[in-house]
Amino acid sequence: MKYSALTERAIRKGSNDDTAYAAEPVPGRDQGVFLVCKGTGPKNAGAFASAYVCNTIAPRLIDWLRGQGADASYQTGECALRTSIADANEGLRAQLRDRIDMIGSGAVIAIAMVLGTKDEDKERVAQTLVANVGDCRVYAIGKKMTSITDDHSLSACNPSDAPGLEGVDQMRRLGVAKVLGMTDGVEPALHRVALRKHIKLLLCSPGVTLHLKDEEILSIVGTEHDPESACRNIMKACADRGTADDVSVIVVQREDFAPSQ
Repeated sequence: MKYSALTERAIRKGSNDDTAYAAEPVPGRDQGVFLVCKGTGPKNAGAFASAYVCNTIAPRLIDWLRGQGADASYQTGECALRTSIADANEGLRAQLRDRIDMIGSGAVIAIAMVLGTKDEDKERVAQTLVANVGDCRVYAIGKKMTSITDDHSLSACNPSDAPGLEGVDQMRRLGVAKVLGMTDGVEPALHRVALRKHIKLLLCSPGVTLHLKDEEILSIVGTEHDPESACRNIMKACADRGTADDVSVIVVQREDFAPSQ
């Protein structure tokens, strides 16, 4: 895979509550794990929650991909994703349970796990699983930009869908209906994506979409074919708006990436 990951704290904050992770089990192969995580909560608690969730999920998925090799599939990958997210949620709840200074803490995530290239509909695609909890997002970008994920926002769901949530005042302030670490049995949304060679994936924390409109993101990422340059240009555009929130971005494309004509 070709990819880049950058994260930067908001100008007026002492800590960065975001974590960005990008790695391949075997370099040069179209497989990888890409994760953006944003922590919530009091001072420094968000950074702890974000790092804990990322460090629980990401290495496990890399090890899983390495063990599966070319046999990684949608079905087995979904099971690995669900298990790793459930374990991160349970582990974070255990970490926070007796910490009064971290009441209301949690984390939201977006993950893309590229399983490898396979033949689908007479085309070689990189089979990819996308998962999210909360309002970190994953986009597919070519000539157009399409959101693969939907935010788990309170405005988009019935309040009865999320009963008994700990730290509900914090969540209502953030407007997020699903957060890891705040309740048992958080269920991620999963999507199967056939990553074609002219499509890039963009993973981002809410700070990116706070500062930039969709058309601005498309203009930057859609015209820049080097992932590192695309990420740096996104970060610069957010900085030009004052970086009022932490910003994390990952751009991913296949080894054989070729823009559509």
